[in-house]
Amino acid sequence: MSFRKRSVVLNTSGGNNPNPTTAASGAPPSTPPTPPAKGVRPSFLTGVPTTSTGTASLDALLSGHEGLPLGSMMLIEESSTTDFAGALLRYYAAEGIVQGHNVVVIGVGEAWGRELPGLSDRKEDNEDIKKKGKEERMKIAWRYEALGNRRTNDSSPSLQMGTDASEPISLFCHTYDLTKRLTIPSSSKPPTYIPPPPPTSSSPFSSILSALYAILSTASSTNTITRVLIPNLLSPLFYPPSSSHPTHLLQFIHTLRSLTRQYSHILTIMISFPLPLYPRTTGLTRHLEHLSDAAIELHPIPTFLARFEMTKSSSSSTSTDDIPQGLVKVWKAIEGKKGTGIVGNSSKGDGSGGVVGMEGGDDLAFMLTRRRMRIERFSLPVDEGDDGGDGEHKAHNPSSTVGEGVGGVETGKKMHKVDLEF
Repeated sequence: MSFRKRSVVLNTSGGNNPNPTTAASGAPPSTPPTPPAKGVRPSFLTGVPTTSTGTASLDALLSGHEGLPLGSMMLIEESSTTDFAGALLRYYAAEGIVQGHNVVVIGVGEAWGRELPGLSDRKEDNEDIKKKGKEERMKIAWRYEALGNRRTNDSSPSLQMGTDASEPISLFCHTYDLTKRLTIPSSSKPPTYIPPPPPTSSSPFSSILSALYAILSTASSTNTITRVLIPNLLSPLFYPPSSSHPTHLLQFIHTLRSLTRQYSHILTIMISFPLPLYPRTTGLTRHLEHLSDAAIELHPIPTFLARFEMTKSSSSSTSTDDIPQGLVKVWKAIEGKKGTGIVGNSSKGDGSGGVVGMEGGDDLAFMLTRRRMRIERFSLPVDEGDDGGDGEHKAHNPSSTVGEGVGGVETGKKMHKVDLEF
């Protein structure tokens, strides 16, 4: 009587070969897959290569991808003369430089790049980095860890912040400090600046596209991740009046969209657009949103309301860091799975448009503090001074109450008598 399982084949070769069939046939062993580039990981939703925008809260908005998928173009609109969108673009550029990506800035000079935020060296920010690294590792499937995207332990030097803030950390999304300025690591190169079109140009975007074609062809041969930034598109400070003509602008945007499809393995684009000059009611802005893969709007709160909230918070437990400077409206989201991020919903119920939000919610706000900018859910602070709230009530001493009744409630400095009728 044999105790050997019938489905088990005995190894008679004498070697430790896990696949006897391959050895018998003489076929060469399969080569291991190429690990992803630095700063790139598979999407949690679709598995496509994804890179970080440099803002963790903005990554969480992108339909469950937890980042900006390669081959995507994102439009950030701002309905005021402020430059909150510029802060998001600087985060995006700083993350690309730290990760060693090719950063291309269009339409502005080198002075714009001198204001990129530096890496944060604060202890509380480093603890957030380690915690985020653990959560990301738990989310990544085992088949992606086999591709070389496995993270090291917290005791590894790659996850520890050095004394120099310019020292990069092996993370998908870093934490930055707006009070510091970014020092370009030795492994990275400075951004490439493409000047705005000349005022006398008949085709204002031809020089930009020719320079961009040359950069992308070189980056494609070396498989270098490339980030293209266009701050304040059509701003009269940088662009001639002819650039706002629909014939020139839409042709330029169509060409950018075709480039994201042609170089979908290395290219991402982020554009900021001023709505006070070109409101959403115009067809030009709607065409820009339609041609973009994602479109969000930053709507700053009026100054008097922000000052009122700061004054009120001075006497309450609400910190000034929790006061929103404006609301975030997501007009178009990258295609994703319903319930795992931003999904469209309209009055028709078919997801063809309307208000979208994060994890099923549509109340979002952005907070810009002295050190960092983030996007969170919007909620009104609790007014603790309201008598009808859940403020602290002192216990009533029955001996201090004179007259009819069975008890009293002390609120603040005033005693109110409570009569109970039976």
